[in-house]
Amino acid sequence: MDPSLLQVYQDVLAIFPMKNAACHHCVQNSNTSVFQSFMTQTLSVMDSENKAKTKVHTGPFTHWVHSLTTYGIPTHIAPINEDGRIRLKNHLETLQGRKIGEQLLKAGDTDVIFLPLNSDILFGRGKPIQQTAGNLRLTAIVGSYVLEYHKLKLKQEKTALAARIVQMVKSASGRFLSRHTGIWTVVSDDVAREKVSGLFRTLYRKRLGGQDAGERESAGSPSKQIVEDAPMDDSSSAASPFKQDAEGASMDEAT
Repeated sequence: MDPSLLQVYQDVLAIFPMKNAACHHCVQNSNTSVFQSFMTQTLSVMDSENKAKTKVHTGPFTHWVHSLTTYGIPTHIAPINEDGRIRLKNHLETLQGRKIGEQLLKAGDTDVIFLPLNSDILFGRGKPIQQTAGNLRLTAIVGSYVLEYHKLKLKQEKTALAARIVQMVKSASGRFLSRHTGIWTVVSDDVAREKVSGLFRTLYRKRLGGQDAGERESAGSPSKQIVEDAPMDDSSSAASPFKQDAEGASMDEAT
């Protein structure tokens, strides 16, 4: 391998703006053979510590995503889209968050979180947030209690059930996290409980919407005719106010 090329590679690693915990290289199928040859030569001259930190991922974009998630790397911060277009917004936010977080750590703040765990519940919008392991687990837990929650008559009883679920998550090493300026922080139990309560309402509306759609489907065309023949001023009562597309139901309403 050309020594000058290796020196360039080492210089790049030396000027990284953050600690080099690991280096993941991703390449598509069309360039695999050339890239594999380059990385084989590069790894052969690395010391054992840097070699252990260096990972190579080849294949299609979806394969990278799966591989990176096994290392706990959130793929939504990657600076590239599936179609190959560069996206820097999330990447720059992560770098800025790292910079701010390191300053807070130097000042003695021990509550700085750079990367959430799979057991954590994240506040935020969008599928990358909704589909984290922790958020999906919370949805499953709340879903198993949703009917019990809405049978309760007193607000205090509902609050107590939501608080119990918050403690269930925390007892399993889960944290409720909110992101600000690129860093994650733990929210209070009251804020976490409000999120759980909001998720209860979301899942209940989703369940009612699904039942309403099933009833209309089983009724067939007569039901459709009744709706079409209903007076205009009564049309709002002909359809369930709880009808909601399943794709739109998410944990975001709780935030």
